[in-house]
Formats: sequence, structure tokens, C-alpha cells
Amino acid sequence: MTTDELSHQFDTQVWKQKKGLVLDEYAKSLYLTKAQENIVIGLADTYEYTDKIREQLEPLLVVNTITSFTTYTSFFTITWPTDILTVTYEVLNDVTPTIPLDNNDIHMTLENPFRKPDENISYRVTVGAEIARLYSAYVPVSYTLHYIKQPDPIVLEDLTATGLTIQGVATPTTSVLNDKLALDIVDLAVILALSDVARFAQQPQKE
Repeated sequence: MTTDELSHQFDTQVWKQKKGLVLDEYAKSLYLTKAQENIVIGLADTYEYTDKIREQLEPLLVVNTITSFTTYTSFFTITWPTDILTVTYEVLNDVTPTIPLDNNDIHMTLENPFRKPDENISYRVTVGAEIARLYSAYVPVSYTLHYIKQPDPIVLEDLTATGLTIQGVATPTTSVLNDKLALDIVDLAVILALSDVARFAQQPQKE
């Protein structure tokens, strides 16, 4: 669905519920971007359960194979992708499933002789936004990560001259999701916008 179509659908839905309410393209873009984010997060939470959801999120699916590692005494580090919304599968050297843990759990896990990394399992701990540690019984050759990436924002018009951006983007950008989901995004964006309008209208006016 094009940016013009998204804008028109938004206006049509708003006028059905609150005639006279007009939002500019920047405001509509903010609501559409927030609605898209909420819908994608909701679908990602149930990604593993149905083929339909996997098909809906297919434009956001990424397979990234990393072959560059930094070696430390007890672990290896990799550069962690910054556009990850949620990881769906990860494997080391194409054969060893990798389990995500946090810093609190990894130390207890490594001390447990029955849970130490071996040919059947390795562990991954993210450190900050751009680094991950891999705990493996073997020197890694490749680490393959399947994940759902964060969707790009929806920007309905060129914002370059205004100095404004939405998540750092100023040029027109539509949703990569299918038209059915795009309509769902519009519906939710309108709900969010009308909710804000109603909330602000109820606030007492300052004298």
C-alpha cells in the first residue's frame, strides 16, 4: 500500500468517527508507525505457532550468518545486529543449537556440569546493544541467526525541509507488510489518534 493510500485510508477512518478532525502528514506518520510497531510485536510474540503468522512477517525475516569472532579465555564475541526485534532461531557451526541466557543465568549454567556447552548446546548472552558473547565447547566457524527485524517507520511525506524525522527517517516510506496488515495498521493508528484527542479534550484548560 502506497503512502498516499495509507494517508487516504487514515483520513477516511477518522472522518467516519470524528468529522472535522484533521491531522497533518507528520502526525499521521507517527500514529501509523506506532500502530505498525504494536502489531508486529504482537505477531512476533506468536510467531512460532502458525504458518499464517510466519507468512505475514516474511518481509521482516532476516537470516544472518556471522563468521567473524573475537576469542577470549572462556567465550567468543560477535557484533550483534542492531535491527533485531526478536530472535526466532540461532545455531552455531550449523549443528549446535544456541540458547539465549542473561548475565545472571550464564554463570550458574557454566558451573553446572550437566549444562555446560557441548556438541548439543551452546549459549549466547547479549552485552549492550551491539555485542554478544557465545559460550561454546568448540571454536566457532559460523553463527547463523534467524530473526524478525524492526520495521522501518511509516513516513507519509518528505520531511527533509522541516528538520523533522521519525526514527531517524525523513523520506517517504511505506510499510513492507501486506495490504491486509496495512489496513489493520491504519485501524489501530486511528484508534490511537482518537484516544489522544479524547484524552487531551478532557484535560482542564489553564486560565
